[in-house]
Amino acid sequence: MERHLGGQRWFTGQEYGIADIALFAYTAVAGDGGFDLSGYPALLDWLQRVRATPGFVEMPPASGQAREWIALSMQAGRPGHEDDGGRARH
Repeated sequence: MERHLGGQRWFTGQEYGIADIALFAYTAVAGDGGFDLSGYPALLDWLQRVRATPGFVEMPPASGQAREWIALSMQAGRPGHEDDGGRARH
């Protein structure tokens, strides 16, 4: 994502589009899954641009159970992740 955004404002080029909307929801909660985005300046700039678009409404904070599910589902894709017993698929 960082490389892709390196030379453009939005995922599909110079205009905000459905790809940005679709990717924002999961990327915006990366911190809840234990991902540190501080080393990805283009991605952080993009998150701010999405939040600054007209009509943007911030997602409500995740509940405790939702935060656990987010963390489990994001960690499931990490190398070396052991089976979570099906909890990430609820």
